[in-house]
Amino acid sequence: MITMPDLGVSAARNRGLEQAKGAYIMFVDADDRLRPGVLKSLHRLLCRTGSDMAGCSFAAWGVGTASDGGRNAGGADRCGHRKKI
Repeated sequence: MITMPDLGVSAARNRGLEQAKGAYIMFVDADDRLRPGVLKSLHRLLCRTGSDMAGCSFAAWGVGTASDGGRNAGGADRCGHRKKI
């Protein structure tokens, strides 16, 4: 656990990078949710391709609701392809 004054997300991430000891870094915001298995999938991708970095798409939670005007109804699949409704 790292404790520091509230200096914003960039300062917090920079402090985390300074103190990190692992082989990989992933930034997840307080309002983000990860699907089960996403870290395993990204790690597998890194190992398979020999890449230095992996990323993934995202989908809004509560899609198709009044809060987004229904724009995201149906959401996206794991590859970021729009689902047809």
